[in-house]
Amino acid sequence: MSTFTPAVEEIRFALRTWAGLEETADAETIDHVLHAAGRFAAEVLAPLDAVGHRDGCALLADGSVRTPAGWGDAYAEFVKGGWNTVHFPSAIGGQGLPIPV
Repeated sequence: MSTFTPAVEEIRFALRTWAGLEETADAETIDHVLHAAGRFAAEVLAPLDAVGHRDGCALLADGSVRTPAGWGDAYAEFVKGGWNTVHFPSAIGGQGLPIPV
């Protein structure tokens, strides 16, 4: 089993240098979000890679989709953590971060 190490510092560099996010968002907030996202990717998503590649998804006769074991729980955790709304305005429950973050 391989270990996934997210390239947080490289992503941070790209966002600051090429996307100019320091001008539109607080650098400390971006750093916190990137490190938390890296942990989520390493601890929750990466362990699902093998089963995802092995089992894949399946389109069922009723039109629904079956995802590999664990992916539904991972998505529920993704939503519970607010990752699906980080770019939405805080007035509607988001964090108001720029879309690239």
